[in-house]
Amino acid sequence: MNVIVTGASGGTGPQVVETLREKGWTVIPATREDADFRDLSAVEGWLKEVAAAYGPPFGLVHLIGGYRSGSLDETSPDLWETMVAVNLTTAFVASKAVLPYFLRERKGRIILVAAQAALRPKGGAIAYQTAKAALWSFAQHLAEEVRGKGITVNVLAPATIDTPANRKAMEPSRRWVHPRQVAEVIHWLLSPEAAIVQGALLPLDGA
Repeated sequence: MNVIVTGASGGTGPQVVETLREKGWTVIPATREDADFRDLSAVEGWLKEVAAAYGPPFGLVHLIGGYRSGSLDETSPDLWETMVAVNLTTAFVASKAVLPYFLRERKGRIILVAAQAALRPKGGAIAYQTAKAALWSFAQHLAEEVRGKGITVNVLAPATIDTPANRKAMEPSRRWVHPRQVAEVIHWLLSPEAAIVQGALLPLDGA
């Protein structure tokens, strides 16, 4: 079955694409060159091309996101809008674009990625943490809207994912999560065994 992976060229994306293909999924990677995921009409147009070429999608794995630190005093309106656009608006657009296909087929998986910081905010990245917390709220509402329609919506909340960009941008962490570990959880959420998991937030923060 077909799975769309947004943010496929980002830090976690290549590993997720590779792992899902190893597991037998037909993966359609989406990058900035394919469509601007802040623009609904652009994404809808791209999806029509994808569906014509591969058939209707079954899964959406939304990996687009971005991190910038800053207290409220340090956060400009532009920074605030950027964090909301990258971490929340793109998820809204991607989910809204795939939903008609899922409803028509009466099956589908939406997997979004929040962050531990959204659950236990420590300050210092107010725009990022607020956007990720709103993403979790969005997912809960959407999960209820599609309940009983063969569609699941779930959220991963990893500790800091071990990518070069995160190593550079974030504070040192004792709980780095490897992209392969994230990819394995995503594969499970796409599987038939996870069809009973709905509206869940799965912390990925180590043993």
